[in-house]
Amino acid sequence: MKATIPLFAVLIAAAPAAGQRVGGDTIETATPIAALPYFDTGTTQPANDDYDEPCSWGGIGSPDVVYALALPADTYVVVDLCGSNFDTRVYIYDDARTLVACNDDLVGPAHYCHPTDSRLDAVLLAAGVPYYIVVDGFGGHSGGYTLAVDAAGIPVLACPDGAQAEGEPPPVFGVDDTYNCGCTCAGLPARFQKLPVDAAGSTLACFRSNWNGYPGAPVFDEDWLTVFTGQDGLLHFELAAERATELILRKTTCEHAVYYGFVTATADAPATLDVRLAPGTPVWVELAPSPFFDPGVVLPLEYGLLLRIDGQETPTANERSNWGAVKAAYR
Repeated sequence: MKATIPLFAVLIAAAPAAGQRVGGDTIETATPIAALPYFDTGTTQPANDDYDEPCSWGGIGSPDVVYALALPADTYVVVDLCGSNFDTRVYIYDDARTLVACNDDLVGPAHYCHPTDSRLDAVLLAAGVPYYIVVDGFGGHSGGYTLAVDAAGIPVLACPDGAQAEGEPPPVFGVDDTYNCGCTCAGLPARFQKLPVDAAGSTLACFRSNWNGYPGAPVFDEDWLTVFTGQDGLLHFELAAERATELILRKTTCEHAVYYGFVTATADAPATLDVRLAPGTPVWVELAPSPFFDPGVVLPLEYGLLLRIDGQETPTANERSNWGAVKAAYR
C-alpha cells in the first residue's frame, strides 16, 4: 500500500482552486503547448479516466487531462506539477502512444513541493515528434493542478560522423546490465569491450548510458573498456556527457581496485584525463553515472556520452587528435 505522508510535515505551495478543465480530455483533443516555457492551471475533476500508467505504484485510475507538445529540436524537458492540490501522476506518450516517461511521487530537487506532487526531470524529446503530457491522479484522486513545462538546460550530444557506436541494447526497467558490465556484472564472467583503434592510436565512440532500477536504490549502467597504452606511454581521454558521468582508469583486476586516474564530466563541463604508463600496459576504462548527482527522475533514464581516447597501442606512431571534435558534438 502506498505510504501516507502527513500534510503538516511538508510545506505545500498554493494550489489552484478547482474550476473548469483546461487540458484536453483525450489525446485527440489535447491542449497544444505552442512554446516553452509553458504554464497552466486547471482541474481534472470533470474529466474522464482515459489513460492510466502505474509508474512506481499500482492503483485504480483517476480523471486525466492531456496536453500536446512538438519541439523543433531534440530537447531535454522538465514537466512539473508542483502546487497541485491532490495526489498526482504525470506521464508522457509519443505519437505511437508508447510510454516515454512516468512519475507518481516527487523524486526531484523541488523539495518545497508536497512529496505526492509529480515531476519529470530531464526527459529527452526528439525533434518534430508529437508528444502527449497526461496529468493524472493516484487511486481515484482528482482536483486542481498546476502544470509547468520548460527546457531542462541540458545540451544534447550529437554523435559525429565516423564515430563508433557502443552497441548496447536499451535498458529494461529493473534489469541488471549484462553488456560491457566489467567487474560489476551480475553474473560471471566479467565482460569488457575492446573498441577498434585507428592508425593514429585513437578511438572516438558514442555511448548510451543510463540509470536503471527503483528510485532510492538505482542501478547504474557501467560501461567497461579494455585499452592498451601506446609506445609513447601517454593515454589521453576526453569525455563529454549529457549527465554527470565518471571516467575511471583502473588496473586490470576486479579483486583489489587500483586507480590510475579519475575525472567527472557534467552537462556543462566536459572532462579530460592524461595518464602516463609503460608502453603496452593494459588498463580498464570504467564509465558510470556519478552517484554524487541524483538523477531526480523516474527510471530508467538514458543519456548520451562521447568518448575520445588517444595514445593507444597501434602498429603506427600515435598522433594526437583535436579536442574540438568533442566540443563540436554539443548543439
